[in-house]
Amino acid sequence: GVAAGGAKCSILLADLHVALRRVLLSAAAIAGSRSRLMRWYEELVSAIIHARRLREVASWLPASNNVPCPLGDATADNVGRGRRMAGFHLLESFNSIPMRWSAPAAIIELAVPFKCVGIGIHCAPVRPPLSRLRPMFFVNEVPVPASHIELSDYCAVISLDRTPSSILRLAWICQPLNEPRNGRRLGLPIFKISVNEPPK
Repeated sequence: GVAAGGAKCSILLADLHVALRRVLLSAAAIAGSRSRLMRWYEELVSAIIHARRLREVASWLPASNNVPCPLGDATADNVGRGRRMAGFHLLESFNSIPMRWSAPAAIIELAVPFKCVGIGIHCAPVRPPLSRLRPMFFVNEVPVPASHIELSDYCAVISLDRTPSSILRLAWICQPLNEPRNGRRLGLPIFKISVNEPPK
């Protein structure tokens, strides 16, 4: 029923927030202070507890069908259609091209084809080049080595040795945009996330 579908959606989103907290905890362990590490650990525990509570509630509701994650590129105007994601702002545009800002930490699920060789993150030219920002990327909460990332001015291509699964979670963290007039916390200005993009 409707209640079951809403509960299922809430659980999926809660699981995604748990995954994002794991990414932030990993990043803090690599380059953060002890206080930041403790803060993200506490937030991870809280997110896990919240997800478990939602599962307990959902266990009392009738089952509903899962909505599959769509295969193909995630563009700014279709990124939310069937894909679980966290850390994205509302749709806007840059030079009449659909664009969606991420937060400084964001995560999205992608359905990738068999033997996918790479993922491309294409950004609008409204921040300094990615080669200067140097965001950290994660696949299934595992940090992507720098040797597997090719950065150009406004595109990052992550090469995959092998496709870890048909559904993978891509996450990133970056320095927030310093824009005092904008009350939002802004990360990367996303045009498109392409799947099966070969490294250059």
